[in-house]
Parts: sequence; C-alpha cells; structure tokens
Amino acid sequence: MTKTTIPPEQLSAEVQALCNVLNDSPDVACVVVSAAFLNSAMRMLLDKSFVRSEKVNSLLNSPTALRSYAVRNDLLYSLGVIDDWLHSDLETLGKIRNEVAHSHIELSFGEPKISDLCSELLGWKQVFPSKEDREPSPAPDSKQFLTVARNKFILSVLLVANRLIMRGLSLQRE
Repeated sequence: MTKTTIPPEQLSAEVQALCNVLNDSPDVACVVVSAAFLNSAMRMLLDKSFVRSEKVNSLLNSPTALRSYAVRNDLLYSLGVIDDWLHSDLETLGKIRNEVAHSHIELSFGEPKISDLCSELLGWKQVFPSKEDREPSPAPDSKQFLTVARNKFILSVLLVANRLIMRGLSLQRE
C-alpha cells in the first residue's frame, strides 16, 4: 500500500479534527487515532529530512523499513530532528497505543497500566509543573482518576503533535 506524505500545513489544519476525537470519542478511538496522527506527522518529518528520491518513498512505504511508529520515532531522534522529551513522549504514547490496540478486552484510561503510562508523559508536565509546596490533594475517586489520566494524555498528544508540525513547517528541503 503506497501512502503519500501529508504536508505539515494539512496536518496543522487537521488538528481541530484530532481535538474532536480526543474530546468526544471513546478511550480506544482516542488512543488509536492519536497514534495514527502522530505517525503521519513523523512520516512527514522524515520525508522532509531526507533528499527527494523515489528511494525515500520506498523506504517510507516499506512494511519492514520506516513504516513502524517506533522506528520512525527512533530515527527522528537519531537524526537530531526531535529532542529528548519529544522522543520520550512519542515512545510512551506508542506504548499506550500498543496496550490499548492489542488488548483482547477494551481498555480505558482508568486502567492502572494506562494511567501509569499517562503519568510518565512529559508534555503535560511542561504546562503543569509540580510544586514542592503544593498541599497534597485527597485521593481521587475512580471517575476523577480516569479523567486525570485522559487529560494528561490529551494535553501531551496535542503538545507533541503541534511540536512535530511546527518542526515540519520549519524544515526547508533542498
């Protein structure tokens, strides 16, 4: 299956559609669509980082070469296109996606494994840094727990997606 690279301008225009999925869809759709969007953004960055060549298209479309989410993330990091926190969050978001997509039962953000992974994300911490002097809050109930994990996920996905798109807009291909 040959896919074309989605330009950063189009991805930017589609962020609102991503927001709609993040806010209105069930947890599984939220996670799977987010990972697909981020995978498309990573493909765009790789495409813009390489020379123009049919070989690049073959690599990006090959089921064994650069089509994998994890391989794209690692390659972008190795090329210096993305920084440490972005690589880390993409890796964690990929783990969340794999947990949800490969489960034999429907998982939600309320599952301890998913919630723990959401807490590992760094993006949301840039917006809400921890404060040592903050008074401890009471333990959340299960509904609050679910909401907190999903909000961490949503905020991190949007920060990562926008960072990838902005990087793509800034890259000039020779």
